[in-house]
Amino acid sequence: MRINHKIIPLITLLSGFISYIYAAPVAKGLDSALALRVVSLITAERYEDALSISDSLIDSRPHAPEGWFLRASVLSSRSIDFEDELDDPAFNLACDSVRSICNCLIDNGEDSAWVRFYLGSTMGYLSFKAMKNGRTLETLSKAAKMAAWYEETVKIDSSFWDAYLGLGVYYYQRSQRAGILRTIGLVSDRRKEGLRLLHICAEKGRFSALAARSNLAWLAIYREDYETALSIAEELLEQYPESRAFLWCLGRSRMGLKRWDEAIETYKKILTSVRQESRNNRYNEISCLHAMTTANAELNNWQEVVRLAGEALALEISVQVADRKSKDLKRLKKLHRRGLKKVAENIENKQD
Repeated sequence: MRINHKIIPLITLLSGFISYIYAAPVAKGLDSALALRVVSLITAERYEDALSISDSLIDSRPHAPEGWFLRASVLSSRSIDFEDELDDPAFNLACDSVRSICNCLIDNGEDSAWVRFYLGSTMGYLSFKAMKNGRTLETLSKAAKMAAWYEETVKIDSSFWDAYLGLGVYYYQRSQRAGILRTIGLVSDRRKEGLRLLHICAEKGRFSALAARSNLAWLAIYREDYETALSIAEELLEQYPESRAFLWCLGRSRMGLKRWDEAIETYKKILTSVRQESRNNRYNEISCLHAMTTANAELNNWQEVVRLAGEALALEISVQVADRKSKDLKRLKKLHRRGLKKVAENIENKQD
C-alpha cells in the first residue's frame, strides 16, 4: 500500500496577522485565539466554518495577507482530505494573493519573519499540490523555495518554532530521497536534523504542533517503526477522535503491525465518515476497501475478501480516479479472483 496520500503536508495551519498601512506596512502580533480556532476547525473537518473566518478577514482587509493565507490553508487541507481538485481555482487565487501582497510588503521594507513564513508556507502548499499531480521538477523547485523562505524566517527569529515544521520535513525528505547521492556524499544527510526540528515544533509550536506530530507519525511509518506511529496516532485521536487525517495514520500503523482486526475496524470508521460526505469522488472509498480487503485476506476471511473487493470494483469512478488508483484496483481484482477460488475450494472441501 502507498502511505503518503494522507500525510498532513508542509502545512502549519495557522495565521499571523499583519496590517497593511499604505506605503509603510507594519507587522503586528498574532491573534492566537483566532488562529487556534481555525486550526481546530480544520482538524475537525469543519471547513466551511474555517472559511467563514478567512473570508471575513479578507472582506475587512483585502490587501493584508492573513485572510488569504488562512483561505489557502483551509482549501489545501480540504483538497487533501477529499482527494479532488474542486478547490484548485480558489486555492490558486488565494496563494497568488498571499505571494503578491507579501512580495509588495518586502519591497516596501517589511522585515517581519511572518511575511517570510507566509511565503514559505504557501510555496509548501504548491509544492505538495505539484507532487500529487506528478510534476516532479516543479515539486522540487517549489520545495527548495519553501525551505529558503523558512530559513529566512528563523534567521530573523530563531524562536519561530512553527517554521521548523516545513524545514524539518524538507531536510528529512530531501535526504531520504537522495538515495545513492546521499550514500556517496553528494547530498548531505540531514534526516536527524529534520526529525529534531519536527520534535521541536511538536513540543513548542503554537499552531503547528498537531501537524508536526502527524508528520512524525508518518515518517515513523516510512521507517516501519509502527509502534511509534501508533502511539502518536492514538494520542492525536484522543484530542480529535473523528479526524480522518489521524484515523488514516492509525489504520496504516495497525496494518504495519499486522493487527488486522483492529485495522479493519479503523478503516470501517473512515469509510462510514467518507460516505457521509456529499463530496465524494470514491477515491477514499477505494482506499478503505482496499485496506479492508487486504486485512481480511491475511485473516483468511475469503468471503469478506470477495464481498469487499467486489464492492470496490463496482464503484462508478472517473477516469482520473481510476488512473490514480490503478495499483489498488489491480490488487483488488487479484484479491477478488483469489477470494473466489478460495471460497470454491472451501465449498468443495465441505462437500467431501
